[in-house]
Amino acid sequence: MEKLLSFKEVAARAGLGESRARTLRERYLKAVPSVGEGRSRRYAEAAASVLSRANELEKQGKKDREILEELLRGRDCGNSHELDEVLNRLDSEVIALRRQLKLLRQESSSLKRKVDYLEKKLCRVEKSSWGFREFLEHIVLFVEDILDF
Repeated sequence: MEKLLSFKEVAARAGLGESRARTLRERYLKAVPSVGEGRSRRYAEAAASVLSRANELEKQGKKDREILEELLRGRDCGNSHELDEVLNRLDSEVIALRRQLKLLRQESSSLKRKVDYLEKKLCRVEKSSWGFREFLEHIVLFVEDILDF
């Protein structure tokens, strides 16, 4: 059975600093052979050559998708049909993440408008005799609205 390595050992064998190696690992995770999850994750010896190759390809100015395709082809992952499936899944994940990002940006914008509204109300409370109770009611409604998020 092949010896499994820690990430620190993989980075050293690839001739990369840990920070750079982590960046590459996250970017091309599907191509880096590993076992386990989180802190208990261990890497096959081939992971060092994958990270080293990814670093070389980035230095050549290749795009992330091109690099991932080449790394997956370099791994003995079967046939091009399997590679196409992996790339299609990745494309689907990217599309889903973009949708989520759009929704989060919309929600963020909505929350910013609500915070701006409360700040204006607070300024009015400070400058006028407007009822503090009414102001607190607005805050409660605002918090309830956030909790519905």
